[in-house]
Amino acid sequence: EFRRVLFRSKLDTTKWVVSTYESNNYAGGGSNVTFSGNNIDLSGGNLRMELTQPTAGTSTGAELTTKLRFGYGTYQFSMRAGSTSPTSSGSGTTESGQISSTFIIYNPPPTYSSVTEIDAPEIEGLSARNDDIEWTVWKNSNATDPTPEYNVVSNPEDGFHRYTFVWSPTSIKFYIDGVLKSTCTSGIPTAAAVIDINFYGTNDSKWGGLATVGVTRYMYVNSVKFWAAN
Repeated sequence: EFRRVLFRSKLDTTKWVVSTYESNNYAGGGSNVTFSGNNIDLSGGNLRMELTQPTAGTSTGAELTTKLRFGYGTYQFSMRAGSTSPTSSGSGTTESGQISSTFIIYNPPPTYSSVTEIDAPEIEGLSARNDDIEWTVWKNSNATDPTPEYNVVSNPEDGFHRYTFVWSPTSIKFYIDGVLKSTCTSGIPTAAAVIDINFYGTNDSKWGGLATVGVTRYMYVNSVKFWAAN
């Protein structure tokens, strides 16, 4: 049972799948993204995901997904948003042209529509919103209205925060460092979903920001935890 995963020096491949695929205009962010296993490193005692942008329209990032799907319960991610720091405790700056994200998703073929998607959170490199913690809930490719998002945490790239959500049949509650920040009560998805962690590039003035070519960035995750609902 998946209850608690601490990222140490070796990835547990009985629980996680490393993404190795390419996607044009990934997430509508204006960048053709390649997810590469070479951009995942655990030698520092936590999960480090690397992002490079060799050109404005291309980027290489990283993604992990769980093998199993999970349903109602509590999900918690200890994450430091993407910055230029090559170590988890060093100083670094956020850069335009990136999305740091932890979420759950179920988008089965043939349509690959988001039957279940809880973005918790997405953090942009776009300078106007890089202090915002964005949550969006999707059911059958429809976003909740109103969508709970834009709860500010100053400089999320400077250090780790605990991003938690509690998913039940009637609500989704979002917490930062143990403090309730927002509650969604409409459009609650029901289908179990995989846990997804990814770090990818953008080149869009409205989502993630325009690309910062040639500057390597790093996103860190200390732990992922799940407690099934009673």
